[in-house]
Amino acid sequence: MIPALNEEQGIEQTISGFRKTQLIDEIIVVDNGSTDETSKRAIDAGARVVYEEQKGYGSALLRGISECKNEIIVLCEADNSFFASDLDLLLPYIKHFDMVKGARSHKLLIEEDADYGFILRWGNWVVAKFQTVLYSGFNFPGETSFREMGGTFRVIRKDALDIVRPQLTEKRSAFLADLTSLFLRNDLSVLEIPVRYRKRLGVSKITGNKFKAVSLGFRMLGIIVKNRFKRIP
Repeated sequence: MIPALNEEQGIEQTISGFRKTQLIDEIIVVDNGSTDETSKRAIDAGARVVYEEQKGYGSALLRGISECKNEIIVLCEADNSFFASDLDLLLPYIKHFDMVKGARSHKLLIEEDADYGFILRWGNWVVAKFQTVLYSGFNFPGETSFREMGGTFRVIRKDALDIVRPQLTEKRSAFLADLTSLFLRNDLSVLEIPVRYRKRLGVSKITGNKFKAVSLGFRMLGIIVKNRFKRIP
């Protein structure tokens, strides 16, 4: 499932990459109010397009999740920055974990021209480590050790997702912090695996603006703290 807002430059390549893996039954693109040819190009590439009027990265992901019927759900970004073939690395572990998340966590796997500069690298690392420490009391030592908070590319078991869906409240760009921390809060297993990352196609709505990127980091920290101490039914 792929959320998209004005991603006409990368959506076709993203869909094509996943189709070539022959591991995906259906590709769903959630158009979150695009004003370009995102939807048309997605349909032409073989995806099913649904529309979410409420703006926000989280809103688009939640709509897409509601459309997914298979037992295993794959999330990814629409800008061709991740390698669809790395799904081979993530899928084998979904037999043992409730979520397997790809992470931009090793410099040898990140291409030099990728949009992943100093602020993004260190911001992601700081937020991920903060979560690791804050949630360590729920798990065996080392079980919650992460090196990145962002990055949409991940594989999730639908039965586990159904547990946290009623608890998800973030409709904006910090959705992944809400999702991951609620998985941990509900004692669901999460594994992080390094994946490759390259220059995105098109312009980022968040990471291209340093102020927005820093603000997102603080918003993620707030959500992680809130979920750590919220009452779980």
